[in-house]
Amino acid sequence: MGAAFYVMVILGCSDAGTACRDVRTLATRYASLDACKIATSAMLLDHSDIDYPVVMAECRPASERLTRAAPRGSAAVSRLSSVARPQPAVPPG
Repeated sequence: MGAAFYVMVILGCSDAGTACRDVRTLATRYASLDACKIATSAMLLDHSDIDYPVVMAECRPASERLTRAAPRGSAAVSRLSSVARPQPAVPPG
């Protein structure tokens, strides 16, 4: 039997999109993995204040221990929805 519901975890990652760590677990519960994936773009925009070069969203079954990262490349990872943070302008010196 599948998960009763899914949650979205916001990850902060290095420039290469690797070396990610859980930054926030959102309170919203999704009835299916597809419903969670559909919401990733909007949630990434809402949580783009995270101070990492790359911010990604990952949908996980609620029964999974939330502090454990799902394996990279799993169907739960939404790399297409990553948001690159703009770099501040450097004043002329």
